[in-house]
Amino acid sequence: MSKLTDAADALAQSLMALGAPSVRVVMTPRETPTDALLDLATAATLLGYKPAGLRKVVKAEQIRYVQNGNGPIKFRREWLDEYIKANNPTGVKRSPSQRKPPPPTSTVPGFDPSRFQR
Repeated sequence: MSKLTDAADALAQSLMALGAPSVRVVMTPRETPTDALLDLATAATLLGYKPAGLRKVVKAEQIRYVQNGNGPIKFRREWLDEYIKANNPTGVKRSPSQRKPPPPTSTVPGFDPSRFQR
């Protein structure tokens, strides 16, 4: 890193010697652009899916994605956010067949006293 800093300082001095106005070199860590494409495995991790599950969502065309021919499937972060907003309902009313069954009344797991009555 010191070689890079020395090179930047040398460049700034050379520019000032040529009559350029004051030059300040700012070195920042490389950031990922906000429009960068994410691969399938990374997107699946962000959504809490397995890659195979996210592949099913892609096949059903429920999420935006890009794919060049048969190449890898890619996603933008904003597309993942849109999918989360669209598929995270609150206050869902379930049909009776989808409701959780009540807890068993028996104190012994797996024991059903009605089967032993005569």
